[in-house]
Amino acid sequence: MKYLISSYIPMLHNEPLTKLILPDSCDYVGTNSIYNCTSLKTIDISALDTNNINNLYNTFGGCSSLTEIIFGNINTSNVTCFDLMFNGCSSIKSIDFSKFNTSNVLTMEHMFNNCTSLESVDLSRFDTAKVTKMNYLFAIAACSDSDYCQYLQELLVLSIYS
Repeated sequence: MKYLISSYIPMLHNEPLTKLILPDSCDYVGTNSIYNCTSLKTIDISALDTNNINNLYNTFGGCSSLTEIIFGNINTSNVTCFDLMFNGCSSIKSIDFSKFNTSNVLTMEHMFNNCTSLESVDLSRFDTAKVTKMNYLFAIAACSDSDYCQYLQELLVLSIYS
């Protein structure tokens, strides 16, 4: 039997879960699906079949204790929206996007909004050729005022208009 996590799940909201491992029996994660799980420290979606994912809007939003996301071989080739994806993930220090395919992403607004502990994020493989909206990508992030984040933002913006 396959399970679907497609939208906000009240049973996960503010539950004292510290680790969530989504099994291969779950075949979809979407908009707001893990939203506001404030006790969650680790999410492992490495076994998840991600071929059908097309919208990751606010997926991990509000997970303020989150320190680790294990993506595995995530397939993001069909995703068009990364808006608010990590909104309010105030404990996460780094995010590994090395397996992400962003060639079809159209919007990345507020993607790292309120990621106040974020120290490093490698966006070198991000393809932003189709991105039309990227406002406040690092709004109120730990690195929002740093030269490094400003540099990343400028590189991404330049890649949109070149």
